[in-house]
Amino acid sequence: MKESDLWRYLREGMKGKHFQATRIESSAGNGVPDVAFAIPTKHGWIELKYIKEWPKRPTTLVKLPLRPEQKQWIESRGKLANNVWVICRIGDTFFLLDHKEAIMLCEGGTVDAWDALCTRSWYKRIDFDNLWEILRWE
Repeated sequence: MKESDLWRYLREGMKGKHFQATRIESSAGNGVPDVAFAIPTKHGWIELKYIKEWPKRPTTLVKLPLRPEQKQWIESRGKLANNVWVICRIGDTFFLLDHKEAIMLCEGGTVDAWDALCTRSWYKRIDFDNLWEILRWE
């Protein structure tokens, strides 16, 4: 799976909900997340990341792979508007991270740390009703 596959999965999964999203091309500017979305009374951003698999040792730290300009954008906009997210798939697990969690995981975390720090995680498939509710109320 690539980030483009993750985008298609997100777009298809959110069909039928009051959710509009646009994939932002990299020419929009350095650091701008992959997806701009709107749901009733909310607008936000989602950065998509994919890591093929977990390391063999459970104590190995896995860093959220944000470029410096992505990290800065997510952190500054998140502090202002609070509706900036990262969806990261590692192996078979999807993680939903708010801007603060994403910045912390740029430093790295074990499997257990990722699970403890994230807003929500799903194994094998995202519960899109749950995702919609989180995006709507956060």
